[in-house]
Amino acid sequence: MKSLMEGLMKRVIRVGMDIKVAKMAHDLRDYYMQRTTEFGGKTLSVPDAIHLATGVLSRVNEFHTFDGGKTGGKSLGLLQLSGNVGGQRLTVCKPQARSPQLDLRKPNISKTTQNSLGAS
Repeated sequence: MKSLMEGLMKRVIRVGMDIKVAKMAHDLRDYYMQRTTEFGGKTLSVPDAIHLATGVLSRVNEFHTFDGGKTGGKSLGLLQLSGNVGGQRLTVCKPQARSPQLDLRKPNISKTTQNSLGAS
């Protein structure tokens, strides 16, 4: 598990919170606050605004999330914002495995497991 996390973290770029991100996050929240009727009374949460602002300012190609919004919730789902995030071009989508791998090695089953499965 440790090597999996280390491999994943090699693909992550840490970006610090600064005044540019804070201003963009404020502008994004303001954009959606002014359009609550268009979005069913929902607006953008502060953490979501910060994440989106970071993505926009970092000029990412895609912003990955599973946030489709909650029924009855007060916050917008991020997936519905794809293409136009507060007037900024940004693709918001679910992450997808580009080349999933299937481990076809024979599993290492202990004698205890074999006995509980009824194997001889």
